[in-house]
Amino acid sequence: MAIAHGLISDTMHCTSVVLNCCCLRIETMPTTISQSFNPNAFSQWLESSQIKAIDSDFCAFLKSGNRELYEILCRYRLGMAWDDESDHSLFLIQIAQALEDYLIQLFALYTDVSHLKTTASAAQHQAIFRSVFVKPSRRLKIDPMLDFTAITRRLHTDDSFSYPLNETQWVAIGLRIYERHSSEDEPYQMMLQWCGLVIHNELKPYLDTWAVFTLPARVDLSQLIETQDSDAGFRQTLEAYWRVRQGFQLTDQGASDVAVADQLYYCLECHQKKTDYCRTGFFKKKSDQQAGFKSNQLDELLEGCPLDERISEMHWLKRRHWAIASLAMIMRDNPLCSLTGHRICNDCMKSCIYQKQEPVDIPEVESRVLKDVLAMQWGCEVYDLLVRWNPLRPEQYMPKPYQYKKVLVMGMGPAGLAMSHHLLMEGCAVVGMDGLKLEPSHQWLNPIASYSDLTQPLDRRPVSGFGGVAEYGITARWDKNLLSLAQMAVLRRSYFSVYGGVRFGGTVTLDQAWQLGFDHVVIAVGAGLPRELSIPGSLAIGMLQANDFLMNLHLSGAQRPDVLHAIQLQMPILVIGAGLTAVDTATESRAYYLAQVEQLLCRYEQLVEWKSTTAIFSEFSEPSLGILKQMLTHARQVRRSKSAALHELISSWGGVNIVYRQSMERSPAYRHNHQELEHALNEGIGFWEWLIPVEVKVDSHGYVKALVVNHHGGHRELPAKTILVATGSSNNIAYAYEHRDALKKQGHYYTGFSLEKGRLVEQPMPTTLKQADVPALTSYVNNNSLVSFIGDTHPVFHGSVVKAIASSMRLYPKIMAALSIKKPDYRMTYQAFRQSIDGLFSVTLISTVRLSADWVEMRVHAPIHAKRYCLGNFYRLQTLEATAKKLAGVLMHSEPVALYPISVDPVGGNLTFWLRTQGSSCRLLSQANVGRSLALMGPTGMNYKPTDVSSRMLIFAESYWVMLALTIVESCLSRGQAVTLLIHPGQYPVDALESRLSQMGSLLEWSYGDTLSFDWHGWMTDQPVELLLLLQSHHHCRIKQQIHHMVSQYNHVSVHAAVDVSMQCMLKGICAQCLVYQVDEVTQTRTKAVYACSWQIQPYQWVDWDSAKDRVKQNVMHEQVAKLYLNYLESHHG
Repeated sequence: MAIAHGLISDTMHCTSVVLNCCCLRIETMPTTISQSFNPNAFSQWLESSQIKAIDSDFCAFLKSGNRELYEILCRYRLGMAWDDESDHSLFLIQIAQALEDYLIQLFALYTDVSHLKTTASAAQHQAIFRSVFVKPSRRLKIDPMLDFTAITRRLHTDDSFSYPLNETQWVAIGLRIYERHSSEDEPYQMMLQWCGLVIHNELKPYLDTWAVFTLPARVDLSQLIETQDSDAGFRQTLEAYWRVRQGFQLTDQGASDVAVADQLYYCLECHQKKTDYCRTGFFKKKSDQQAGFKSNQLDELLEGCPLDERISEMHWLKRRHWAIASLAMIMRDNPLCSLTGHRICNDCMKSCIYQKQEPVDIPEVESRVLKDVLAMQWGCEVYDLLVRWNPLRPEQYMPKPYQYKKVLVMGMGPAGLAMSHHLLMEGCAVVGMDGLKLEPSHQWLNPIASYSDLTQPLDRRPVSGFGGVAEYGITARWDKNLLSLAQMAVLRRSYFSVYGGVRFGGTVTLDQAWQLGFDHVVIAVGAGLPRELSIPGSLAIGMLQANDFLMNLHLSGAQRPDVLHAIQLQMPILVIGAGLTAVDTATESRAYYLAQVEQLLCRYEQLVEWKSTTAIFSEFSEPSLGILKQMLTHARQVRRSKSAALHELISSWGGVNIVYRQSMERSPAYRHNHQELEHALNEGIGFWEWLIPVEVKVDSHGYVKALVVNHHGGHRELPAKTILVATGSSNNIAYAYEHRDALKKQGHYYTGFSLEKGRLVEQPMPTTLKQADVPALTSYVNNNSLVSFIGDTHPVFHGSVVKAIASSMRLYPKIMAALSIKKPDYRMTYQAFRQSIDGLFSVTLISTVRLSADWVEMRVHAPIHAKRYCLGNFYRLQTLEATAKKLAGVLMHSEPVALYPISVDPVGGNLTFWLRTQGSSCRLLSQANVGRSLALMGPTGMNYKPTDVSSRMLIFAESYWVMLALTIVESCLSRGQAVTLLIHPGQYPVDALESRLSQMGSLLEWSYGDTLSFDWHGWMTDQPVELLLLLQSHHHCRIKQQIHHMVSQYNHVSVHAAVDVSMQCMLKGICAQCLVYQVDEVTQTRTKAVYACSWQIQPYQWVDWDSAKDRVKQNVMHEQVAKLYLNYLESHHG
């Protein structure tokens, strides 16, 4: 199909030329519309019938203004093929222009658009001058005898001419010449010569500082970052670029209007020549696209935008002041564009046609296009409407009616959010679930007049949990308020609901999904298991996985002054690894250390006013007190320092440095996104090259003190008190391990399948994401119910936010095809289905009973969580920030707590927990109001199945492990197995505990006793056992020799032990806070790393107890501060 190129300026528009530079601006359409945005009838606005009415109105608007364009749109929606891609681009531009004219009337945006046009025109002056005069002058042969001053006087017609020249004034002179003269006229040629003299004549260096003479530099991919060696030997950026970051406010406000205009004029608008490689990828042969894509010097494949976004067309529109039209062009292929753009993606830049000089900064332009529309009145509503309705799309231009198909999307990260959008557009009911705590969602049922109503400063922004890695994995370089737009885009849909605290494989399995009424499951669980660093001394106190730190920081809000929780980091800090996660970890740890010590000093000063310094210090162990004093010293130094001196101060403490085994230029961060690495170096991060970690040295208390590295065959020690490990991750296929044979896997990924004639057929994975046929389905099938996988779980789309979003755009048609083989169930209405799911996944505190001074019983109504319980499982429980009260401005909000239920009622849907209120989080949990919602995740952990033996079982239990012991005892007794239970002396709810034990019958013998004084030999002789279960907090570490001796003497005895470590996500390997090692029984050398939250009871001889016992000490100083500060708040403000 070919269309007439004159349509852009036909009779449906009035056009005007701005500065004679071919910047067509279509001002108005004479046609009026019947629809209008009425904020007072907003509930109707959100209904699907309103979208249909808007679409009909737009079509009538278009038809009355340009019947030919309307007819092409109709054929376009029927799948019309384009003979020439240039015609397709032109058509999209025309529709986008008409759409903007329509939306201006719909939302009455006349003033906003006019103001933006004026601002943008002014910003473009420099860009036009550079494009028209500066760039061409580089190719001129300049006569060195020309008199620069004489030419300047002739061009400067104002009698007030004098040096120094004014840049803005001079640009205005150039634009007047451009408007009034042709390129052959003398003034025009004189201005070209003047610019050439500035560029080539070194006698005029002061004019080189003018922004208008800043031209794209040549690019050497082997030297993208300018660095110097520090005195210590690591690489650092030049001092002129140093920038000290304080706090967690947004660190990058984006480019100025002028800078964005420069990029727009720098773009060659390659779609007109079919060389828009930023979109399509840079082909080896333009004439033979089947030959594949080029790779650059860094061995990066130039595949272009994963979303196939119409970038060049968007630039064409934005350059000509079509603000809304350019956003519509972006959202044609990228409806959730709030999750992409500046500081998120750069695939398009790498494939830009400028390969030998700086590329066009496309993400910066994309983000500015979005921001400019959001800055308008009702800008959020314009965005939200374009998510749901966009005439530029050949498909999904508006939502389809409900198709009676219900899809479970497991994971609410970028891929899950994008897939939810696409499936909703296809008429599916979508239920989103995530293992993280999701705060109660704002229903967004009121119109948003200003984007500022939606935003909050990042350093005070509450954590919603929504958005997966976009929430917990991205630093303050990106404005997380943009997450709210994506959240709004799905939460406003009538057929969407979302639930947190749902573990895939625990709370819900694939087999159970069909019982709940779902027709399809999409696996979008995101990033996988962090890779451990198995060297001697690893997992010492002070050594953490980078994922653990980032998740803890961003999900707990530890950097906020109103949060009780804190993360214990000491300087010097080393980050092992050089990917983008390592870079983010380095910048966040440096910024957090300052926030940590300053907040600690503030709280310490309040505590010593309440009690004496001696009394406060007496509450800490020797190593914790040493850490506390060091941090207080650093905090006082920060107070006395000026911002400019902070870099030297942090360096004097040892600073933050990345440690990598190769050169910087070979690092993943440099190859994938060198800009982020450069930003990190500018913030003061150092980069050690060619260092291979070989050992972690510890002090007398077991805390990290140095990292031993191999450097060109020799060893050296790097001082360190914190080591953060960012050595990559493997894909999250935990479900396949937990549920054997449920999903076929190939290496670290699920095996891909396609649907052919109603049957699953295994399909090889393509080598690039731009290949046409990418498998979407797994091997699972159950009565025509199929399962798909997307995002980071998919090998083709693994590795970035934009690729995750692209996976949804590319694969949703295959999911719809999979749904087509299953007949819809018309018997259950959506309302009935929604009520059923709401009821099953609700979590409500129904009673709290004080059992003793230190123990509280909490009963929680959580039907699905209770129903899925198996013996040995535990749960993650915490309060919700939305319902937490404040004392003196501090949120009374708990961290996640791992709890074993004391009883489970699967029929009634209730779980009962006993909490010891010694720590601050359990204390805050115990104070939750009855009737309020809580955040519960689970069940998680292993299903414990004691061997069915006729001999007696011996259990040692202590502290909160007693809860698990009681449930195991009851299970054994119900099978007729005799049990002896020895409870370690401690503080318990004695009456409740002994009442419970007294009801268990004669097969149970129990008493209070200590493992250290227990007569193992005598007991084993008198009452032989086959299973010994140690449920203790590492007391059994002190009796290792006795246990090993007993096992060797009584070789029929199996010994299982609880691995008591701190936990955060409890999702079986995501954060890796619970990482422990197993060892060979004979040699005691490490064999593999395991996650204690997925295997909390292990064979005793397999566990590396020396490192496991240190895992609970990672945060003890801050935990004690939190406990004391909570006491202070309750005594003064409670």
